[in-house]
Amino acid sequence: MRTAAERAALVARGITGLLRPRTVAVIGASPERSTLGNQVLRNLRIFGFAGTVIPVHPRADVLEGYAAVPSIADLPEGVDVAVVSVRAARATGVLRELAERGCPAAVMPAAGFGDDELTELREALAELPIVVNGPNCLGTLSVADAAPLWTANIRRDFRTGNVALVTQSGSAAISVTTTSDLGFSRVVSSGNELSLSAADYLSWLAEDDETAAVGLVLESLTEPEAFRAAVRRVQAAGKRIVAVKVGRTSAGGRATQAHTGALVTGYDAYRALFRQLGVPVVRDYDELVSTLHLYSRLGSRPVGGNRLAVMSISGGQSALACDIATEIGATIADFAPETAERVRAALPGTTGENPVDIGASIDEDARRTAEAVAAVGADPGVDAIVVVQDAQEKLPLTPQHDYIEHVRQIVEGAKASATPVVVVSSTASPVHPMLAELVEGTNTTILRGLEPALVALNTLGTAPTPEDDASMIVSAEVVAGLRAEVSARHGMLGHALVQRILAAYGLPYARSLVVQDEDEAVAFAREVGFPLVVKIASPDVPHRVDVGGVVVGIRDEEALRAAVAGIRERMRALPHAQIDGYEVQVAVAGSIEAILGFTREDPLGSLVVVGSGGSLAELVGDRAVDLAPVTAQGARDLIAETHLGRLLSGYRKLAEPTDIGPLADAIVRFSALAADLGDLIVEADLNPTFVREGTGEITLVDALFIAR
Repeated sequence: MRTAAERAALVARGITGLLRPRTVAVIGASPERSTLGNQVLRNLRIFGFAGTVIPVHPRADVLEGYAAVPSIADLPEGVDVAVVSVRAARATGVLRELAERGCPAAVMPAAGFGDDELTELREALAELPIVVNGPNCLGTLSVADAAPLWTANIRRDFRTGNVALVTQSGSAAISVTTTSDLGFSRVVSSGNELSLSAADYLSWLAEDDETAAVGLVLESLTEPEAFRAAVRRVQAAGKRIVAVKVGRTSAGGRATQAHTGALVTGYDAYRALFRQLGVPVVRDYDELVSTLHLYSRLGSRPVGGNRLAVMSISGGQSALACDIATEIGATIADFAPETAERVRAALPGTTGENPVDIGASIDEDARRTAEAVAAVGADPGVDAIVVVQDAQEKLPLTPQHDYIEHVRQIVEGAKASATPVVVVSSTASPVHPMLAELVEGTNTTILRGLEPALVALNTLGTAPTPEDDASMIVSAEVVAGLRAEVSARHGMLGHALVQRILAAYGLPYARSLVVQDEDEAVAFAREVGFPLVVKIASPDVPHRVDVGGVVVGIRDEEALRAAVAGIRERMRALPHAQIDGYEVQVAVAGSIEAILGFTREDPLGSLVVVGSGGSLAELVGDRAVDLAPVTAQGARDLIAETHLGRLLSGYRKLAEPTDIGPLADAIVRFSALAADLGDLIVEADLNPTFVREGTGEITLVDALFIAR
């Protein structure tokens, strides 16, 4: 078993061999037919790879113009990477031979591995000093080193640039690289990631001088902590990351007993992970390309956030841009008074306010667009300037066209500005070459399509969640004891154990007692007083209201006896349910109903849910989510995302303004519980959680914990 340091060294050497090779071996090319190996050889020749290329074939002397050797044993020492284009059944044997020759890395495009073949390959990789890109991948396309270990055709006008793309989907790699004008440093099709993961490639790219921005297309993660560490390395190096998560709308067809499980999907967990890391998530390849284009031009240039200034020669286009920006969550900046004054002076006839209708300044001789752009760029309340301008390839432009002078003025005004200036073409059509040439080599960027461009600009407001320095809520000794108790159980946990867990984490549960009959219920009532609530206590009845297992508003002993007897009678309809007794509980009044819950989302951890609670929790669907543990500020942010938060703020006097501090504290404590026990407790609901109006005091009245 390798140590972490040994694996890190092996991975670093292997990825360097993949992305900066000097000697490449290709196994599986054929003299009789075109294979994936043949395509790699052709790509290496077309790109002008400057290193050594050695095909391996038992009978051919030359393949695709390269001199071949008959076997792996005949390869020279110092091979950096091998492309292994062979059937799945041969793959493990070939890797063993390569490892014996000292080759540190292989590209394995083959698909079609059976379970036994995958097991054999995985076991071999665990012991051999070699790493694999794939299987089931297109390979790696290292543009910066003219080293395309790539099994697909490559466009002849492929551009070198500072953007890296890491994608588990080969088709995503083809779509993004063939339909955009981006310049790439490295493209990695990681495939099944049996050996090398997205986290491994990110860690390498963090140190890559050729890369300034990274795009990710992810289907799943197997090692989230390694991914977290890799993202932080990239960000620490001053590089930006943007992701597309595939599989956002999976129905998830799992059976859940807790309300929480019905309120979330697996994508919620990924979204929470990306939010914590400060990695923006975009919806599709168009948005990915626009964002990467923006990041490519910005480099490591700092940008404060997503407060946008919008300018255009068309008032209608400005209004549309503002509509879209608001819909996606960007902020339309408020100009400082001196900015508005400078804009009015530069553009007579305009209001000087945001958005700026340049076309309202009808005297073109008096119009000074460059000065207006510079004025807006100097406003400390503006993070980026959006200039909406038709720039489509099919525009009938001439060197004298007024659009040319307009864009020239924008570029001039942007020169003195530290604020990014982005010309946004109103549609996603290719950009006219005359306009593209005007911004080439300047600090002005042209992006295609209003929505993709505005989504890209909105990502500039994404930042990592600060890590909390709070001490451990529950001691390791207490956690170990609770874990021992929970691990011995499965299904719905009993009342007594749930109470011990809640008490350990400082979560206040309404005073209650599980009794066996009416007499015990009355004795408890005489101790605590009325009003009371009675509920069935059964590990087979998770939602007690649904089966008539809850009676509220009990104000005297006669009503209490009737409530216990009535529940007992109704439970006869569930003859197979185990009845542990009847939970008699002090009633809570004058409070707002919330829900706290968590559900296990392996491998990312426990996903904490906060929202409006009660019996209508699923129907209302008001929830915000985050991965456990949640920080104190993170808890307040979750509350603010929900309708519950608006209600607690005193929305339309439906409730009095309420302190959210106690609820935020409860979220932090509950999330610590989820982090400590979530691998054993796979679903949990605290529903309803009562929040007293005004003081915000928290009282739990129901707790459902489902053990694995």
